[in-house]
Amino acid sequence: AALDSVALPLLRLDPDRICRTERVRRFGVTIVWFGLTLLLAVLIPNIGDVISLLGSLAAVFIFIFPGLCLFKIGLDDASWLKQLAAAVFLVLGSFIFGVTTVQSISNLI
Repeated sequence: AALDSVALPLLRLDPDRICRTERVRRFGVTIVWFGLTLLLAVLIPNIGDVISLLGSLAAVFIFIFPGLCLFKIGLDDASWLKQLAAAVFLVLGSFIFGVTTVQSISNLI
């Protein structure tokens, strides 16, 4: 929903098309998420390694998704302070996600 609230105004779709494609978008995100998780589970023999890779997604849930929501609120209110706070959340979350993912992959190699 947070991604939709940011992406849909950029795509400039009419409300009827948004309603018709909602189920497809949600299924698509779910299938991609499930498929990537399944691929990791199949390719990596040790479950601890899979958990460490999936654990790096915690930064996405803790920082990036709330940052996207705050950014949308800041755009609606035209509040530069909220937009700045959202940018800090997004940069920090991306940094933490990148660092922990690279560390997990380097430990696998």
